[in-house]
Amino acid sequence: MRKIILIVLVCISINSFSQGVGINTSGLPADNSAMLDVSSTDRGVLVSRMTEAQRNAIVNPVEGLLIFNTTSKCFNFYKNGAWVEMCGGCILPPVPGAITGSVSFCANYTGAAFSVTAVNGATSYTWSVPSGAVIASGQGTTAIVVNFGALSGNVSVVADNNCGSTAASTLSVTVGSVLNAGTIGGGSSGVCGSGGITDNPAAFTNVSAASGGMGAITYQWQSKTISGSYSDITGANSLTYDPSVISQSMVYSRKATDNCTTMVSNEMTVTYSASCGLDVCQNAGVVHSQTTSVGHMELLGMKFRPQAPGNISRLGLRIPQNGTFQLNLFDCSTQALVRTVNVNATSNTWCYASITPYALTAYQEVYCVLVLPANAIYAYGYFSPSPILSGNVEIMGGCWYNSPGGANLYPNSYAPGQIYGVTDITFGP
Repeated sequence: MRKIILIVLVCISINSFSQGVGINTSGLPADNSAMLDVSSTDRGVLVSRMTEAQRNAIVNPVEGLLIFNTTSKCFNFYKNGAWVEMCGGCILPPVPGAITGSVSFCANYTGAAFSVTAVNGATSYTWSVPSGAVIASGQGTTAIVVNFGALSGNVSVVADNNCGSTAASTLSVTVGSVLNAGTIGGGSSGVCGSGGITDNPAAFTNVSAASGGMGAITYQWQSKTISGSYSDITGANSLTYDPSVISQSMVYSRKATDNCTTMVSNEMTVTYSASCGLDVCQNAGVVHSQTTSVGHMELLGMKFRPQAPGNISRLGLRIPQNGTFQLNLFDCSTQALVRTVNVNATSNTWCYASITPYALTAYQEVYCVLVLPANAIYAYGYFSPSPILSGNVEIMGGCWYNSPGGANLYPNSYAPGQIYGVTDITFGP
């Protein structure tokens, strides 16, 4: 069998003239107004076809450059620095790239910088920031400066041109909440000293810890005189603080510091008085002057401060005298007489009597006093210079009984670690 191959040549005429080039099948010259004149009744002209991403990758497109966008299925041409759709609309710029800037800030931080790289076809940029934040400068450009409030959120930007705005490029930022320093309590409203001896205030307690802020929180107690400036107290870095003895009125507060700032709690003022008269709670054991008036009622006693909550179940005394003696228990937080009991005493022996239990919180001060009977002609009192810790109760100070005639049955100097009397309590859970 024979195979006959028929080759048909179709000739297309390309006519080149001085006025332009004509491509057609008719042999006609190019139109005088055209450099290239393509004509046909059954064929078209095919220009470069590419995706939108490929189009955007063209480096420095020339004004009037023409392509067919296979993404949008439209002809595109480059005009005035932007691609224009020939199928009924213009072309938005590309979505801006990743935003450059920090993502973590303290509350009320100012001067935070953010930026993006410029994109083709954008005539401006619109930024948005979290609630409470303010764009200080740069709105409409590729770089802004932001002053934050106390709320986290997104920093976003869109590219704009006369066709509209693109989708947003977004950066999530975290803003720490405002640090709250917390509240302190406890302490003493006042302390007394006599004869140059000083007393120490009750311990300050933690009413509420610091909260909010950013990062770990540390504490530092500070103190000052009434008219002075604050100074940090060495080693006082916990939620509570037990102050040392003072010899003038002082103000205390607690600082809280996080990664961003330092805030200060409420202040606690302790008023110091050199002499407090017969205030049995501010002056643990009144220093008495000598008297010869028969029937004069004097107060001698000790002040106590437990370091843990519990109950007082007994009151006791130790004096160089036999007999029945009245003991009074005062609550130093209210200045109130809360318990009274009679104790049968044996000379120079600790003797006790039970009371209805009286509950105390940690560091709540009480004063147990002996009411001297009428046959005690006179007495001297001596003030303790520093506390003694007995179990979990601090013995804050007191005064000791002296016999008529002025002979000291107990020394008027204080030997650390020893208790000479005159009163005592039984304290437990």
